[in-house]
Amino acid sequence: MDSLGLRRVHLLSIAVKERSVSRRFSIDSHGLCRVHLLSTAVKERSVSRRFSIDSLGLGWIHLHTTVVKERSVSRRFSKDSLGLGRIHLHTTAVKERSVSRQFSMDLLGLGRIHLHTTAVKERSVSRQFSMDLLGLGRIHLHTTAVKERSVSRQFSMDLLGLGRIHLHTTAVKERSVSRQFSMDLLGLGRIHLHTTAVKERSVSRQFSMDLLGLGRIHLHTTAVKERSVSRQFSMDLLGLGRIHLHTTAVKERSVSRQFSMDLLGLYWVHLHPTAVKERSVSH
Repeated sequence: MDSLGLRRVHLLSIAVKERSVSRRFSIDSHGLCRVHLLSTAVKERSVSRRFSIDSLGLGWIHLHTTVVKERSVSRRFSKDSLGLGRIHLHTTAVKERSVSRQFSMDLLGLGRIHLHTTAVKERSVSRQFSMDLLGLGRIHLHTTAVKERSVSRQFSMDLLGLGRIHLHTTAVKERSVSRQFSMDLLGLGRIHLHTTAVKERSVSRQFSMDLLGLGRIHLHTTAVKERSVSRQFSMDLLGLGRIHLHTTAVKERSVSRQFSMDLLGLYWVHLHPTAVKERSVSH
């Protein structure tokens, strides 16, 4: 203790065997008002921690944890509460749930929260997502492979930046549905849904919904094997107000119909049956 010179108090502990903790810390009460705590090894919980607390000088709190064997978690994080206001959390490997996560939190600096998960073996999900709450207001979620339900999904959410939500699903094996759709709520106000193949009901559908942009809803069905109906129709509710329905072949009742309905545009309804074999009627 140097009470009159620099007023520094230095305390150094090298080994504490009761909890198998090796600590080194120094207290500088009146000089720079810094408190530094350094822990290198904690064997009770198999934790290796290094952290420093600077309470009154620059207001920094740095916490660094390298290995945690109790839960098989390797974590590295630093907290800077008063300096730049940043909190960074980095987790490289979590073996308890077979999750590999990397995330960093920056609350007061740029206001960004980034979460990155690379591999989750419990549910066989590979996810990568980042959250940026206060900076640009974007939330990006990217999922590449989900083996539990055999779903491959890729989607990104951008809430406050451009207000777009994009959802892209490429393959769903549970219901044998291949879907690709994107939702853009606040930017252009468009919702696009595209389904290429549905094997459960043997329906191949392609449709897109544009609610706020042009107000059009387009539905296109190319082949329906359950009822042996081939239909193509498009609905345009808010743009031109037209609904077009086109049926080329109906094998269930052996009816071939072609009709189009134009409700709000010109108010036309066209029905053209070409051949009806069930009742042997030709209209």
